Amino acid sequence: MLSKNYNRKSNIMESDVLRLCNDWLTLMRWTVYRLNNQGTFNQRTKSYFFRGRKGLPDLVAFKKNKPVLFVECKREKGKLSEAQRETLEIINQTLSIGICVHSLEELQRKIENL
Repeated sequence: MLSKNYNRKSNIMESDVLRLCNDWLTLMRWTVYRLNNQGTFNQRTKSYFFRGRKGLPDLVAFKKNKPVLFVECKREKGKLSEAQRETLEIINQTLSIGICVHSLEELQRKIENL
């Protein structure tokens, strides 16, 4: 099901980690939404503008009788920004769970006991 080229961690981009996590959560019957929180390019001014909230995780997932799960996906050596770290701290002070993962395997380990 998963392509062999994902086994070489150094080649995995953040978008690959995000797609794998999204697909696996869906396969495990979570309802998953991508929180597309990126800048938009303005053709007129030839610049990007940002309307979202800095630090918002990449995915939010829901499953019956489970806490709401917020997932920030990073590539192997990716690091959280200060805004992302603060947002995950706020999430974890509620009945929700906020995590940062660098691979599908890390996601599976972190939520196996939910």
